[in-house]
This record gives sequence, structure tokens and C-alpha cells, in this order.
Amino acid sequence: MSPGSAGFAHQVHDALAHLYDTVYLQTHPLAKLAGAEGAEKSANLGQVLRQSLIAAIETLRPSLDEQTNPAAWRSYHILTMRYVEGIEISDVQRRLMISKSAYYRASRQALQAVISVLRSRWRLEAGPPEPPAPGTIGATPADQGTTVSRRSAPPPRLPSPLTSFLGRQRELATVMRLLASSRLLTLTGAPGTGKTRLALEVAAQVADTFADGVVFVPLASVTDPALLLPTIVQATDVPRPGGESVLEALTDDLSNKRLLLILDNFEQIVAAAPNLIEILARCPELRMLVTSRVRLHLRGEREVAVPPLELPPVSVAGGVRKVLPTERRLEEYAAIALFVERARDVVPDFVITEETAGAIAEICYRLDGLPLAIELAAARAKLLPPASMLARLERRLPLLIGGPRDLPARQQTLRSAIAWSYDLLDGGDQRLLRRLAIFTGGATPDAAQAVCTDEAPGQPGGGQLLSLVSTDNLLDRLESLVSESLVVQTTISGLASEPELRFSLLETIREYALEQLVESGELASIQRRHAGHFLELAERAEPYLVSPQRAEWVSRLERENPNLQAAMDWWISQGDVRRGLRMASALVWFWALRGHLPEGRERMAALLASPSLAASSLDQAHALQIAATLAHHQRDFNAARALQEDSLRILRALGNQEELITALSVWGNILMQQGDYDAARAAFQENLAICQKLENIPGICFNLSNLGNIAHEQQDYAAARSLHEQCLEVCRAVQFSTGVAVQLHHLAMIAEDEGEFAEARALYEQSLSVWQADADQYGVARALLHLGGAATAQGDSIAAHGYLVRALELMKRMDDVAGIALVLERCARLAAAQQQPTRALTLAGAATALRERVGIPRPANVAAEIDAALSPAREVLGTTAAKAWAEGEALTVEQTISLATSPL
Repeated sequence: MSPGSAGFAHQVHDALAHLYDTVYLQTHPLAKLAGAEGAEKSANLGQVLRQSLIAAIETLRPSLDEQTNPAAWRSYHILTMRYVEGIEISDVQRRLMISKSAYYRASRQALQAVISVLRSRWRLEAGPPEPPAPGTIGATPADQGTTVSRRSAPPPRLPSPLTSFLGRQRELATVMRLLASSRLLTLTGAPGTGKTRLALEVAAQVADTFADGVVFVPLASVTDPALLLPTIVQATDVPRPGGESVLEALTDDLSNKRLLLILDNFEQIVAAAPNLIEILARCPELRMLVTSRVRLHLRGEREVAVPPLELPPVSVAGGVRKVLPTERRLEEYAAIALFVERARDVVPDFVITEETAGAIAEICYRLDGLPLAIELAAARAKLLPPASMLARLERRLPLLIGGPRDLPARQQTLRSAIAWSYDLLDGGDQRLLRRLAIFTGGATPDAAQAVCTDEAPGQPGGGQLLSLVSTDNLLDRLESLVSESLVVQTTISGLASEPELRFSLLETIREYALEQLVESGELASIQRRHAGHFLELAERAEPYLVSPQRAEWVSRLERENPNLQAAMDWWISQGDVRRGLRMASALVWFWALRGHLPEGRERMAALLASPSLAASSLDQAHALQIAATLAHHQRDFNAARALQEDSLRILRALGNQEELITALSVWGNILMQQGDYDAARAAFQENLAICQKLENIPGICFNLSNLGNIAHEQQDYAAARSLHEQCLEVCRAVQFSTGVAVQLHHLAMIAEDEGEFAEARALYEQSLSVWQADADQYGVARALLHLGGAATAQGDSIAAHGYLVRALELMKRMDDVAGIALVLERCARLAAAQQQPTRALTLAGAATALRERVGIPRPANVAAEIDAALSPAREVLGTTAAKAWAEGEALTVEQTISLATSPL
């Protein structure tokens, strides 16, 4: 066998360029030559060819001492660095400390040496010196794109994937549909999403519809846009006369062919994209399927974004993720199915069990549903059971190495795949990406501007315009990173505001970007800016948490909660007690409203233990009081009482009357919850006297209301009514609408307890009107909830159901899990009153599960009332009562709401 001179050079370079892609090498023209070498045969010709190429390189290893004869080693180092290690040309030059021209001279010699070794080993006829193939390490700038010789062997067949195709049926159908009507289709997505695998599956599905077949053109090793056309020519085996341009030769040959051209990994040569339009214009039957991290932005281009694989639905509470039950089995979700199948490659009997299901699902979530990341993790299943693997995923990238050696080097570790994408960015986009990594859960444009922009060129590393991130170019750079599939853009609709844009990073990409932020030396300054921005946001939001705009601001803080936690943790780690306390004080109501009490208490414990917190200071009193308030909301009354008692002792010693107002209010409420009514009354009376002395009108209102609540608890309805009416009068006098609504609500509750349900409903309706006028969604939901209870007590089930449905819709819109639980408990009592025992117990079970999820237990008196209301239902169902309850605990929030809102 004697391949043509130029053809053999092309083939050797092509094989070297795909050294670790044994699927590709399996069908390479040189594979049979390698397989025929020696007596030993192997079914995997791709691996045999790879071993032959590496062995040929090793024969060129000099025997001379490198320190005394560095030039003798140059060709060998170029071969090993460029092909065996996959290092880019510029990095090879830098490591060897040689110029570009010296590199090209040495690389030309290296390639010729490899060709000679292989000719000798495979007993091929010697040929004249061969020109380097386009794009080879030996091509000089003058060679590139000027001469292309005809290959004597047919083009390689489409690579045959060795793994099954999972989880992309929807994307596959979309691509097939668009490819039927579009001539240029681009698959985009983040590193590791499986764009190439999807393209190969499409090719397999449509191959029969293209008379001239499908040609796969791998571009991962092509970094010069000028080499696009020569690479396509080489892949398609296009002949070219000496005087014809590469474009003319290519389009002349393909002009009448019905062919699908797959251009894989286009992102690093996107500047060459206009060539594709020229080719398509001259070749009417040609279609192109491109995989790229970025869209090409060409006319007629259609784009299909390849997202991460589907994950099962989950709920998150207290930082803990829990898979929600659905009608589908866990293995039916694509991310889980991929993990299981790849785990079976190394552990053939691998199965999901009840013990491992949660860990496997969490692993897939931690890996963002990225196919490459999941495959790399599952490959460790032989050494690490799921629980151990999950524990090691605290840091993702170090675990995700050791992929199959027949993959390109950049896909053998997730780090390499992400680094590949990062290195293609310009300096400014790199800077913005690594700074965005400081955000947990994403950032709004305003947050990105506050934290990520360079205030002046004098900042570290900001001297060059290209590397600056300014207010003026921020949105352009964000758009660029989104188009590069490194940042995810989402739009969130608010309750009353304009839709909010958010920009976030997949966690695997974020981890890599954080490493770059550390290496840049910017971490500390960016952390401080991040913490400062979210302290400002928390303090700006605080007054709105007790205003008609509460729902919108609570939802906004909920979206930012991961960032708020990170910011407060940073203040604590820096020993900045003052700012940590400011942040905690601003977030207390938010933590209580959205069930973040455990994490709030954890951070307050850290603040109280800080060496920077001075003993018996106002700061310590504040910290103790915040901790007591959180414990109170969580119904840990003993801890709350001890903490608040210490806070009061410090404040009394300091003689600060203004601070005593809040402290006595917290103290009195704790005592009242513990049933120590006399002590609670004394605290509120002392507080009332201070407020009257200081003419603090809101304080006067709250203390009168609290005194009325004590009387109500003690069933002294006349005294309770009198105190709430006094408070109502003061609120009306100063036009304190929220206070008016609250006092009408308390008066309605008194009437309800006295059995005056018609009066109660009228008062609840009045409070509802005030809250509606103020657009206070929380107040509206609260009034509707109690209206549902009063109507239930009257036997007006239709009206009760209507009130509760409206309340549930509001709670759902505000994503208030604790509020949803309250409404579900009312719905359960209504169902019990309507002799629907199964529905009643199922709803009660669902409400209990929601309370457990947010860490807010049922108050004792409420629990007693619910138990009494559900007792008849339990008696009717008998032994099946527990089953109905358990079924409710297993429902998703959506399923529960659907049940509660369905007709009675």
C-alpha cells in the first residue's frame, strides 16, 4: 500500500489531531495500517492507532542530555505538548521560549520525523518530502489556506458513539423539525451539555435523507479562523487544482451535492462564520448543523439551545433539598437515567434503592444536570457509593476528572471543558465572569453594576480598556456571556413591579470562575462590595416589610436570600459585628415571614460568639434581642425568654428609653406566649407609659393592642374589646391604616370567639377593605383566611370555600409556604365539617408536611382546635385515617392546592 505523499501527511496530522478520540480513529484511513502491524489483532482499531502514534512519537525521544542539548529535544517536546498533552500553540511557544517562526520550523521537522517513522514501521513506499497538511503544526502562515492536495482515501465515516442516547427526545424532535426547513442550524449550550452527542444522534437519524451522506468536521483543534475552509476541504476529500482558491474548490465540489455538514465546536473560530453563508449560497442542496457555545449571528441561522438534562422536582427549605413525589419514577428523569447508565458501565448491577435515591438526585442537582459532569461523577461509582460521592461534591471540579481517554482532552475533565470556554473570552468578559461568581443564586443588573464594574482605570488590572467592566458596557458584556452559554439569563415576573432580569452561573462554572477570582487577587475587594450591596438592599427593604408593599419586597428578598446569607456570613467572618447586626435587624421580619428562622438563629449565634462583640454594650443587647425574637417566632420560648432577659438587663443598665420600647414589646410577647399573663401585662403597661411619655404614637397603639390580646387570651372579652377599640380610635386619628385594619381584625376575632359570627364576618370584611385599599396582599390573605373560618362556623360552606380559594391563590402567588399551610388547615376543617373525612385528613397531612419543611410548628391551641375538628373524620375512616394523612404528606404543593381548590 502506498498512499500519496500529501494524502499520507494529511492523514497523519488528522490522526494526531484526534489522538484521544478513539471513536473517530476507529474509522480513520490509517486504522487498518496500524491494525495490520504485528501479529496481535484488536477489535478496537482506534486504540491501536492511538498507541501506534504515541509509540512513533516516543521513538523520537533524544538520548542526549536535555540541559546541554535543548535544541535536540525541541521537536519531541512540540509533539508531546501539542498532541499528547493537547496544549495550544501559543502556550507551547511560551513554555519552550521560542519564536513563532522557530516553532513552525521545528514543528515541520517533527511532523516529517513522525511520518518517516510510520512509513518505515508500516512498510510503505518512501515518498518525496511532503508539504504539511493545512492546520498542521508544521504549516507556516504562508502555507495556511493556500494549497490543499487531494486525499487518496475516502473521508472518514461519521463517528459512532459508544454510549446510548438519553434524555434529549424533545431537543432531538426540535432539531429534526428545524433541519427540515432550515439550511443552517446551530446547537448552543454551556460546556458539558452534550451538544456534540445530540448532533451525532441527529446525523444518525437523518443520514438516509441525504443522498451524499453526512460529513462530521471536528474543529476543536482548529484555533485559527483561516483554517476553517482547509479543514472542511480535508474532511470532505475535495480535490483542488493548483490555481483555484480553497472556497472555489470546496463550493465547486459540493455545489450539486445533497449533504449534511456537521461543524463541531465552532466557538473558537466564530470569526470565520461568514464563510458559511458564502458556502451555502453556492451550494443549494447543502445543509449545516453547527455545535457552538455561541450563536453565529448569521442571516438565516436557526438556534436550538441545549439545556442541562431534566431533573426531578424538588423543594428547598433551610438549605436542604428534597425530591418531591410525582407519578414518574426517579429513573425516568434524564439526568438520573444518565447517572445510572454510566454507573452501570463500571458497576454492572448498579441500581437505585430507597437508601441511595436521595443522594443520587442531589448529586445530579449539584452537577447542574450537565451530562459531562454526571458522566464523570458516575465513573467513580465503583470506588465511591452515592453518599460518599455526594460528600466529596462540596468541591465539584476536583472529583470530576478521569473521563474516558477516547474523549478529546478537554472533555476528560469538566475543568478542561470550562477552561476551554473561559480562555476564549476577552479580558473584560473574563473579569466580569469571575466577578459574577461571587453571587450565589444570580444577580440583577443593578447588583452586577454595584459589585462587578470598575470604578476607574486605576483599579488593579483595569488599565486597559479591553479588560474594563464599566457601567456603560456592563449590559453588552452580560449579553456576550449569555451568548457564550456561560451565563444564564432569566426573567422573573414580580407581583406589582416590572419583570426582573437575573443573570446566574451554573454551579460547576461558578466554581471554576471563583478559582479565577482568587487567582486574580480580587476576591477580598469583590466580597466586600458584594456584602455592602446586600446590606444596603436589606436595610432598604426593611420598612417595606410592614407596609402594603410587603409581598413584593418579601418576594424580592426571597430571590436574593442566598446572596443575603453569603453577605452576612462575610461580615461575621470579618468580625464586623456592627454591620452584621444591621443586616440581621433588617432581615428579622423576612426570616419570620418566609420560614428562614433556623438559618437566622444560626447566624445570630455566630454573632453572639464573636470576640468583636463587646460585653454589656448596646450592640450585645441588640444581638440578644434579635436572637430572642427569632427563637420566639420558632416557638422556642425558654430560649427566647433567657435571651431577652439578658438584653433587658443591659438596656436598663444603659438607661436607653428608646431601645427599651422594642425590648419590652418582645419581652411581653414572649411572656404572653408562655401563659405568664401577669408578667406580660406588666411589661406592656411599662412600655405604654414610656411611649406616652415620648409621644410615640405607633408604640401606644401596639401596647394597647397587646394588652387587648392578653385580655382576649384570658377570655375577658369586654376588656379586650375596650382596649382594641381604644387602639382603633388612636389609629384612625393619626390615619394609621395598617393599625386600623389590624384592630378591626382583632375585634372580629373576639366576636368569633363569642359566637357572633355575623358580626365577625362584617368586621373581617371591613379589615379586608382597608387592606385592599392599601394593596397589602398579606393583609388581604389574612382577612380571607379568617373569613373562611367564620363562614365555616356559620355553615356557609360555599362562601367559606370561596374565601379560602382566594386566600390560597394569594399565598401561592406570594410563595408563602407557612401561609399556605394555614389556609390548608382551614380547608381541612371545612372538609371535615362537610363530612369529607378523606379530603380533610389528606389536606391536614399536607399542611403538617409544609410546616415541617419551613420549621414552623403548629401553636398548641391551634393544634388542639384542629385535632378536635378532625376527630370525627378519624373515627369515620378508622384504620385508613393514617393512610389518608400520609398521602397528604406525600403531595406536592401544586397537587395539594389543586385538591384544596377543587369543588367540595
